[in-house]
Amino acid sequence: MRNLLRKAAVLLMAQLMTLGLWLLPGPARAEPSPNGFTCALSKTQAVPGETVDVIFHFSGWPPIAVWMSRVDLDDSLLEYKEIRRSTPLRDFVLTNTNYGNWAVAGGVLKEGALSEEGEVSYRFQVSEDAPPGEVRLDASVFQVWGPDRTHYPDLNKSLTLTILPRPSTDSSLTGLTPSAGKLEPEFSSVVTDYHITVPFEVKEMTFDAAPALGATVKINRHVLGAGGSETDFWITVTAEDGKTKTEYKVTVERLEAVVTPKPSVTPKPTPTPKPSPTPKVTPTPKPTKTPKPSPTPKPTNTPKPTATPKPTATPKVTPTPKPTKTPKPSATPKPTKTPKPTKTPKPTSAPGMGETVRTQPTPDPRAVELAAARALQLRTEEAGPEKYFWTVVLLVAAGFAAIPLGRLLLRGRKKP
Repeated sequence: MRNLLRKAAVLLMAQLMTLGLWLLPGPARAEPSPNGFTCALSKTQAVPGETVDVIFHFSGWPPIAVWMSRVDLDDSLLEYKEIRRSTPLRDFVLTNTNYGNWAVAGGVLKEGALSEEGEVSYRFQVSEDAPPGEVRLDASVFQVWGPDRTHYPDLNKSLTLTILPRPSTDSSLTGLTPSAGKLEPEFSSVVTDYHITVPFEVKEMTFDAAPALGATVKINRHVLGAGGSETDFWITVTAEDGKTKTEYKVTVERLEAVVTPKPSVTPKPTPTPKPSPTPKVTPTPKPTKTPKPSPTPKPTNTPKPTATPKPTATPKVTPTPKPTKTPKPSATPKPTKTPKPTKTPKPTSAPGMGETVRTQPTPDPRAVELAAARALQLRTEEAGPEKYFWTVVLLVAAGFAAIPLGRLLLRGRKKP
């Protein structure tokens, strides 16, 4: 039973809500009058210099062929500008007149009747020097006739426009307080450039900005840059009129991180060494007597050096004659008989004591060879080329025979 009652209550509430939606009036239109027209303002508030429209709306029923409209106003506060029509009403022959404090417009359809929606609007501009307050406008629609000469009742309506004070153009700040640091220079509404220095630990910045009456504030950022850098904050103030703007710049310098050195470990004090005992002073030994110096011996006479014998002059070697061209060999002469070698003399007996031994001078082998060479040269020049061979043979044999003789003479000289 309870479930049924709940369902019925839900259905009833849904129907009531649907009915309420149908009964709610439209947002911009009033209930149509018997002649099919309604009248309203495009806005109920305006500031000096703005425009406002008085709109006459035709709903499309009943069909009409003739209509007239009129607006009465205070021409010291509002100035008539123009009349504007929508597409359906353009088929009418329009008549409009402005008399300063009132304006009138109407139209006549040449044939047929208008059965579609349409609008006619009167545009006015609020005077620049209009004081704040309310302005009354009287709007009316009259002489509305149908195509069958049916006359419909008139529409009369009073409209109220509120003139607001002119919006402020003040886009300044009345106060500015940073979340960290201090403004340099001090804040003033006419100063637009500031500088702040904050420590490295500060990563974000916020500002308590108080704008002028009716103005709005916008700040571009809140995060700071890296340590050792500068970040520009732009605070934009927009005046009440929505056009006038002023920008305040705040440069925030974030310091670099400070590296704190770690405290060094305090070394333990070393124990003071015990003083060693002072050694006893040994007695200074008595100085010994200095011995008397012995007399210096007189230097002996240095013997005069013997004269070095002059070396004997080395005999110059005669240059070897250039060999002459070898002549054609002649008949080889018969060899001569080789002479018999002489007997080597027996050595004499050693002389007795006291006897004087006469020794012959020992011939110099070098002198012997030179003499043999010279003799060979002379013999060769005298004998000619044909005797050259045998002369050489004889000289060589004589040289070999002189060698043992020289040795014997040397042995005999060396004996005592």
